[in-house]
Amino acid sequence: MRKILIILCLGATAFWMVGCGFVGAESTDIETADKITAKAKEVEEEKDITETPLEEVESAETALEIGNVFFDRSQNDKAIAAYKKATKLDPELAKAHFQLGVAYAIKESEQELIAAPVVDETEEDSDKKKKDNKPKKPNSEIAFENAITAYKKVVRKDKKNAEAYYNLGRSYNKLSEDKDAKKALEKAVKLEPENSEYQAEYGEILIKFAKYDLAIRALNKSLKIDPANSQAASLLKKAKAGKKRVDFGAEKLKQRAAVKQ
Repeated sequence: MRKILIILCLGATAFWMVGCGFVGAESTDIETADKITAKAKEVEEEKDITETPLEEVESAETALEIGNVFFDRSQNDKAIAAYKKATKLDPELAKAHFQLGVAYAIKESEQELIAAPVVDETEEDSDKKKKDNKPKKPNSEIAFENAITAYKKVVRKDKKNAEAYYNLGRSYNKLSEDKDAKKALEKAVKLEPENSEYQAEYGEILIKFAKYDLAIRALNKSLKIDPANSQAASLLKKAKAGKKRVDFGAEKLKQRAAVKQ
């Protein structure tokens, strides 16, 4: 009888503990903590990085990321400010210099469209103005030059960095330094031939040199890798049109030579 009473008492105690939450409390706490952590992570991911004031940013990569968000939103002035902050925090961050150049180039193009009309001046005043005001190098050009300097340091340290060669080529291309652009992009496609963007950019520089057969080959490869690459598709049409003109000219020369004979 005594044993039965003890068992009943223990059972009642266990039932009371379950009801009050003592049994399984540890596992419940773990589950709750996991839910809180997951929620915090979700909130952090949804947080707009641009809410952070630039003066409080201490990482060049973070400033670059903020600039990219503004750039994607077409908030160009804010993007420029963020990219400038990134280059200040890390002068060797090549990506920031390049993006700064792109943002400045867009701004400069917009300014050209809304530029004030030229006012007529006397010849004397015009000559004086030319002497006093030397042509100022555009900010975009300065940024791309800085990008080239930074990317050259990268490829000197890592000669197999295809992305660095690609962006070095793009930087040269922005400054119309075609020979250096071709050389860098050629290196990029050799290191990473299955990259659609690299092949498209390489095809574009080959068109500048009127190497249409090679351009067509590169652009066809770009589209084979990524059929949705609209840049490559557009450039391919351009390359084929260029080749057609060259072939037509060559055929005309042959016909004239035949007539003379």
